[in-house]
Amino acid sequence: MSIQQPCNRWQHLLAARHPDDLTATERAALAQHLATCTACTVTRADYDMLTQRIRTLPAPSAQPLPQFAMPQQEAKAISEHPELDLLPLPERLSSPPRRSRFARTTNVLAAALLLVVLIGSSLLLFSHRPQATTGGPTVEPVHLVPQPLKSCLSDPGLDKICTEGYYKLVHITQKFNGPQNFTLTINRLYADSNRIVVGYTLLDSHGHVPDVLPHGLQSEQYDVTLSIQTLNGHTRPVWVLQSSGFYGMEGSENEIRNADIKNFTGMMFATFEEPQYIPYATQQIPTGTQELSLRLQAALSMNSSTDTQPSQGVTTTQPVDLGRAYFDVTMPFHQGNVLHPHATPTGQGVSDLSIDYIVVSLSETYVQLKGRQTMTVMEDQSNKVSTVLNINGTKSYTGLDSWLDANKYYESLFQQPLYNEHGTWKLQITVHDPSGKVIKSAMFTFTYQ
Repeated sequence: MSIQQPCNRWQHLLAARHPDDLTATERAALAQHLATCTACTVTRADYDMLTQRIRTLPAPSAQPLPQFAMPQQEAKAISEHPELDLLPLPERLSSPPRRSRFARTTNVLAAALLLVVLIGSSLLLFSHRPQATTGGPTVEPVHLVPQPLKSCLSDPGLDKICTEGYYKLVHITQKFNGPQNFTLTINRLYADSNRIVVGYTLLDSHGHVPDVLPHGLQSEQYDVTLSIQTLNGHTRPVWVLQSSGFYGMEGSENEIRNADIKNFTGMMFATFEEPQYIPYATQQIPTGTQELSLRLQAALSMNSSTDTQPSQGVTTTQPVDLGRAYFDVTMPFHQGNVLHPHATPTGQGVSDLSIDYIVVSLSETYVQLKGRQTMTVMEDQSNKVSTVLNINGTKSYTGLDSWLDANKYYESLFQQPLYNEHGTWKLQITVHDPSGKVIKSAMFTFTYQ
């Protein structure tokens, strides 16, 4: 799942799955909007991927009903012995004899003792993690927590980081310098060659998750924007990255998608996921580096939307600035593997297409492609581009694709944890025209060791 929030106006259109859910006018308007909005394009790809996964689920099989032998035996007995009459039940059955107070007390104590044993056994069982058995080097978590966080929705890479404890636990609290006395507490930190993850909670002056501004305006969304000011003491434009979204560890998916902070009780995660910058940045970090030192700026605002043209569904967002806070943090760094496969593509009309580089980290895999002639066809908005990664002929993953640097490069993100998936990798890029016909097809085959 993407960590970018789609535009509020287009959320219900993006979620439409049936062809009859949208009118022709709505479909045309949505297509025009997707041509200019990256966040909504990625969200639409998430919905398509989810729909595809649902359709591939096996159909449920109904189990046969059990045979009730007792009525059949009773009917057979009556037919064989008609002279026998069934005795009627008394109108009121006698109550079973009451057990003594001592017997009840003994049973309660036994049940309590059994419960304690079960809880202790469960804690012992779940505190022991099996060791990985895949070939090649493995990555061990820097810090394991006794109670792993809940699943991070449909992002398997971030899910692995959260549920298995590949992060550093901290407790750093700062107040925003605005008039409302909001505080931000950073509690989890993680970094690898593809993304930097910061877990935090936002509280008001009463220690509660804020839902209403003091002057009485109902909030639609409190927005915490984190930016990296310095990385390992260096200040460059490439280090200043905006957080691209939120992740909720608790609460329903609807609450997380709509950033409904009023009903949100869990922690938020900001993910710095700008692969066109991060891989270049992390490649400059010396091999063997185990920690990164960052200075973070947190900017708090409240987005209040008003209907300027209700008949056309046009809304205007007015952000209210609520102050800034600064954090100096140190987090574990998991160095990824940077690949430069010199693989020649096989396929239809893609001789100029090549892989610029691949960055494989614990949280995701990033692929950057280049090729001017092929890109001209791929960037046509009427065509559909798909990338599929097959590993060892047994596992296939679909990438999330987008353009970079004025359409000179094409990137694909695979959010699965593939760091330890060594072997033969096959990357398939396919371009379909509006009718579904394949007009470009490329297959790259290389070895990940």
